[in-house]
Amino acid sequence: MNRPLSRFRPGGKWAAALLALVLPVQGAVADYTLVPLGLLGQGLASEAYALNDLGEVTGQSTHTLGTEAFVWTPAGGLAGLGLMPGSSLQDTRGRDINDLGQVTGYGVSRNGQEAFIWDAVNGIVGLGDLAGGGFEGAGLAINNLGQVVGWSDTDAGIEAFIWDAHNGMLGMGDLPGGIFESRARDINNAGHVVGLSVEPGSFGNGFYWTSGSGMAGIGFLPDPPLKTSIALGINNVGQVVGGSRSPSLEGFEAFLWDASNGMIGLGDLPGGRGESYATGINDRAEVVGWSETDLGSEAFLWTAALGMVRLLDRITDGSATGWLLTTANDINSRGQIVGAGINPQGRVEAVLLNPVLPACP
Repeated sequence: MNRPLSRFRPGGKWAAALLALVLPVQGAVADYTLVPLGLLGQGLASEAYALNDLGEVTGQSTHTLGTEAFVWTPAGGLAGLGLMPGSSLQDTRGRDINDLGQVTGYGVSRNGQEAFIWDAVNGIVGLGDLAGGGFEGAGLAINNLGQVVGWSDTDAGIEAFIWDAHNGMLGMGDLPGGIFESRARDINNAGHVVGLSVEPGSFGNGFYWTSGSGMAGIGFLPDPPLKTSIALGINNVGQVVGGSRSPSLEGFEAFLWDASNGMIGLGDLPGGRGESYATGINDRAEVVGWSETDLGSEAFLWTAALGMVRLLDRITDGSATGWLLTTANDINSRGQIVGAGINPQGRVEAVLLNPVLPACP
């Protein structure tokens, strides 16, 4: 049985005062402490995909009955979101959470794989799909206006969508030419969207979309052997992160893009086969993601001052003893990070990393 979720949401001056207390000093390099988020029921594995600025987390946990989307709160811990309406199959996955506590994701409904929105009052509500094609889609991001983005199958192909409670689900088209395929991956509070679309001469180009100008490709790192990029995250300043084929690496290289400077590669962690993806960015341009190393996939933090560092190396208080951090999926304005790691018992478990504030002088 799901536990009820309650939340206190400070606003206005109280919210500003709270953030001032928990935000690391601009430019300071934080160490972290690791908080395991646990597993639902007879859990087999869990992963956290996103968190909001109140430190509330969403993701998914696989247990003996299937896979279930969850919300984790500091006060209530881990709570499953249950089934899609009309479905007897436990298959739901949480992908993003906004500051109102609304979650988007996808799951198996009576219609097929369907995007959903969830809140503590209404539970899971399916968002339907775009016309034509098979009934298949996913919600991947939600902003503080309640706008959801993701993708849906249509007669033309896979198409990125944007959804809100007033307009329902609207297709966003794709980049001109190529095959018809586009997928929206993130949205900021201005309603700007990033994702992936296929265009001539590429295997996929990261895109930047606004309601006024539509969809435009953001390009690739210089001289790739195969032109491919994917935009995975955007902050409220309009900076974009993702991965692009790079001539200096065997695979993809994490990147940071903005309209003024274009795309810059962020490199990778030492060891492995040379592959990295940036998956989250906050408004201070702190970037998280994962990179291949000799140990497999490892979570990283990137800043302009530090470059790319193993997140495990930033946990110095002993809370990560016996862990391997494999993914970092999101970072909020407080510098908190979520992802997953292999715990000391050998299971994949969702984690929250909290920055350690420097001691007062």
